[in-house]
Amino acid sequence: MKNNKKLAIAGASALGLAAVGFGAFAFFSDSSEQNTDGTVGTVDVSSKGNLTLSNSGNINPGDEEPGKENRDDTTSHELNFGITNDGTKSIVTRNIIDIMVDSHYQLEADGSLSITEVTEDGVVNKKYIEVTEDGRVNLDPSIFHLYVKTGTEGNYTNTKIEEVEGLKTSNPIILVKGMKDGKVAYVPVDDKDTVTDGKLVLRYIIEGATLGGTYGDGEDADTVVVDNDYVKVTAGTDANKKASAEYRYFLGMDSAQTTNPSLDGMVKNDKYQGSHLTIDLTVQAMQYRNTDAGDYVNGGDWQTVYTDTFTTGGTKTTTP
Repeated sequence: MKNNKKLAIAGASALGLAAVGFGAFAFFSDSSEQNTDGTVGTVDVSSKGNLTLSNSGNINPGDEEPGKENRDDTTSHELNFGITNDGTKSIVTRNIIDIMVDSHYQLEADGSLSITEVTEDGVVNKKYIEVTEDGRVNLDPSIFHLYVKTGTEGNYTNTKIEEVEGLKTSNPIILVKGMKDGKVAYVPVDDKDTVTDGKLVLRYIIEGATLGGTYGDGEDADTVVVDNDYVKVTAGTDANKKASAEYRYFLGMDSAQTTNPSLDGMVKNDKYQGSHLTIDLTVQAMQYRNTDAGDYVNGGDWQTVYTDTFTTGGTKTTTP
C-alpha cells in the first residue's frame, strides 16, 4: 500500500512549519497530520518504484549477517524503493523504516512452536498449528538489521547501515506502536502500558536525497547527484524529467536472538519460523532552501510526503 501527498509550502515561512505533517518527527510521535496551503511552490513526491524485498518468502537466520554474505547457504534480501520530486520546490528528504514481525503459528511460552498430530491416509504426521490473524503473536524484531552491501559477487561486505561512513543514520531503536488518545502512537518500550494494541517496532531514520524542484529560479540545480552502494540520485534535465532517487538497502537476520531476555519474553528462536515481517516506509521532506535539517534524526520540521508498506510471505519453516 502506498500513499503520496502534494503539499503546498510557503517559501518565506518554511521555518514556521512545525504544525504541518509530523512536525519534528523523531523516534516518538503520533499520526496527527494537517495540510497547510502556502503561497509559493509545492512539495509533491511520487513513487519511482514501490517498496520491494527480494526473496521475501525465504528469510533464514544468518542471511546477510556480516561474515556470511558470500556463503552459498544464505539468501540475499535486497530492499528497494524510489521517489521522484514532482514539485516546484527543492527538498531534502529522510527515510523512516519500521520493521514488525508476527508469528503465524501457535507458540509455547518459551517460543517453541506447538505441534499437533494429524492422521492422513492412516499415517500420523506432525504439524505446526497455524493461527488466525487475531491469534498471531508479535515478536521481538531486534534480530533483524538493515545493511549496505559493497563489493562484487563472491566478495561482498555488509555493513550495518548506521555504521556506514558519511551516511547520517539513527541507531536502530525498538519502539511500541499502539493506539493512544484515538491516534497511532510510537512510545518507548518502558511506556508500553500507555498504549493499547501495542506491537514492537524496529525503527531506522536514514538520511535521504536532496532533490531539485522545477520552480524556475534555479531550484532544478539544487539536486545533489549521487551514485553509490545505497542510493542513485538523478537530476532532472527538463520539465518532463524530474529529479529522483532510487534506494538499495539489504535486510538481514541474525543467526541467534541477540537480546537477553528477549523483548517478547520468549527465549527460543523457533518462534521466528514461518513468521511474517511488515516493513513500513515513510519518506519525509523539507524545503532545501530556507530550512535547516538539523541532524536528520531529531532536528527540523519534517513533513510526510510518501508512505508504502511491504509484507513478506514468511520466513523459512522446517518440518517438525
